[in-house]
Amino acid sequence: PLSPIKQLVEGLVEKGIAVYRVEKPGLGDSKGTPACEDIGYHLEVDAFAESLKMLKTIDGIDSDNVYLFGHSLGGVTAPLLAERIPVKGIVNYGSVATTWYEYILEIFRKQKVIRGWDLVEAEEELRRREPIIHDFLVKKMKPSELRANPAYEGLLSTGWPMIDENDKTLSRHYSFMQEINETNTTKALKNADVYFLGIHGEFDIHAIDADWAEMQAATVNAYHPGKGEWMILNGTEHGFAKVPSMAENLRLRKEGLLNGEYMGKHFNAELVEVVSNWIKKVQKKTQNG
Repeated sequence: PLSPIKQLVEGLVEKGIAVYRVEKPGLGDSKGTPACEDIGYHLEVDAFAESLKMLKTIDGIDSDNVYLFGHSLGGVTAPLLAERIPVKGIVNYGSVATTWYEYILEIFRKQKVIRGWDLVEAEEELRRREPIIHDFLVKKMKPSELRANPAYEGLLSTGWPMIDENDKTLSRHYSFMQEINETNTTKALKNADVYFLGIHGEFDIHAIDADWAEMQAATVNAYHPGKGEWMILNGTEHGFAKVPSMAENLRLRKEGLLNGEYMGKHFNAELVEVVSNWIKKVQKKTQNG
């Protein structure tokens, strides 16, 4: 079966919406760029900005009617791009509305409880790790500085921030995470003046909280009344696949069954309808003045 991303793209194309997907620097067909794992987040956003500029010059593309689809971290990137380069709207799925520091703490607390941890044990583990997470993301300490602190012995490699011997975290340069924490999507959404749709998958263990989709929509409406919306996509996990419940999502992940084959077979095609219908609604509204 096709990957969920491929099914989303082809579904939107079938609805008459042109889709432009860009590789990250150093991946896929990228040439002459630094390796993805060696760059910071700001440079990655710069690369996407150049791609967006190029898109708007392509023959057949209506440069006044461009929409960004931000999935996961892409939901942070999309507002930053729209702040720089005018677009009509943004659809964010499974993203975050707070600082990265706050997000990591929230994930730490809520994921562990959902995974079955005792409430007090989950809280104590969060408090044990909060100082190193703060020093890493907020104070922007280097891995060498964190390793030099006796209080953090054993914390770097046994859980987040998961910095390895090559100073990588989650296969990215450590500065990548620090630079994400510097971003301000609230300010970006104010400055961008776009139509916005926030989507939260009901069983998303990564975005985990529908409040963030609601918060971003509320931010848009605070500065641009009537332009922000949000919704919950029922029965759907972070990668657009349908799952029966959060418990089943966790079981499938634990057993290695939430793989490409499962996700392709269980892609929630309702996402195509939601996105295409919203875009067409915005188009109709703006064309009618």
